Amino acid sequence: MTVFSKILPYFTTTLSCHELAHTWTPSCSSASAEVFRSCFIESLKIYGLLYLVGGILRRAGMKYFRVNYLLDVIRSSLFLAVNGGGLVVNVCLIRKLFGSFNYLSMIFVPGLIASLMAILIEKKGRRSTLALYMTNLATETTYNMLKERSLIKPIPNGEIILFCASTATMMYLYRKKDGLTDGLVNALIRYFLGSNNSGHRQEISGTEQSQLMERKKYNNDWHISWLQPTLKALGTGYLIQLMLMLAGQIKFIVTNPRRLLRTFYHKDCIRCGLFLGSFVAIFKNVEGVLGNLRKKSDEINALFAGGLAGLSMMFYKSSTIALYLASKMSEIVYKQGVSAGVLPSIPYAEILTYTFSTAFLFHACTWEVHSVRPSYWRYLNVVTGKRFCEINRAKIDELYGTDSTRLFPKDDLYKSLNRKR
Repeated sequence: MTVFSKILPYFTTTLSCHELAHTWTPSCSSASAEVFRSCFIESLKIYGLLYLVGGILRRAGMKYFRVNYLLDVIRSSLFLAVNGGGLVVNVCLIRKLFGSFNYLSMIFVPGLIASLMAILIEKKGRRSTLALYMTNLATETTYNMLKERSLIKPIPNGEIILFCASTATMMYLYRKKDGLTDGLVNALIRYFLGSNNSGHRQEISGTEQSQLMERKKYNNDWHISWLQPTLKALGTGYLIQLMLMLAGQIKFIVTNPRRLLRTFYHKDCIRCGLFLGSFVAIFKNVEGVLGNLRKKSDEINALFAGGLAGLSMMFYKSSTIALYLASKMSEIVYKQGVSAGVLPSIPYAEILTYTFSTAFLFHACTWEVHSVRPSYWRYLNVVTGKRFCEINRAKIDELYGTDSTRLFPKDDLYKSLNRKR
């Protein structure tokens, strides 16, 4: 438990940035240059593959790969390198300017400055995606911090409840005319539900004969069409999880080929397939039943069908997926509210949310790593060359009593990289 009396901003320490932050070298310039270089090199690998796959999927022409591909990769790599290297630079500058560190000035304030510098480098088209992702991570970390301090109690199956609310909103907007404007979300829904379901409200004719014909057609379509997309979604979910597991175990598969066979029938692959497959099956059938009962196909049917389809997360519980979809739906609803004049427009909202969320995560990754998502913690150490593990958390604990060394025994500073939860 954090000793709150010790973490107030006025509680300071005169220890140097070398003693607390960049312990691997006494040189501030060498430390920042090393982190910058590591972030840039790793980012070239990440963004090189990301933009390559993205370009292929959206069928970008050869002109993009000849002219813009390399520029996009370098720009995004610089963005990440400035965020990492700039953090170290600002840690050292603030220590030299003020002559001391406090709870906020050690990481959070330098993180704010570095993150602001970095996001201004990145393309405007990617800022909203980055802001959404980091806000999602920051929200999850905040929840874990509050739970750690016993300020809130976990809700049983909370991720399922959140996912149901998010999928209900998503499918309502999808069926509502001009409701779901996000191209990626629309494309994913059409992929899983099929092109026959991409239409919006369909009112049934007022005459008795046309009503019978319309209902008969709707019944036939519903009974015939739900199975094929369900099997497609089931197979897609299985393959997605399989590819992720194979990518993470490739070095072990070379030395132990038997692991390859076990991966194919791993329970997580089956659960992911059941998750997506059951989502499509529940949505299709519930929407079909409601369409027959109400004699119309509209966004109200989709609202209830989407909510019930969210129960599919029972097969594959994931707070990450639930939080991301909730964040995405909140973003879409907010933008619609701004367009309708109902909600105020916040200037530079994407820049501000990314800056604050990233600085907060840097702060959490220094003081209480146990509250941060393990996958993000490993990613942060991949791009920085494990330097985040080498912060002097023993001294931080001694000064502030933050329990920062919980995952960092003296004999193995990198043990935290192996945790699963």
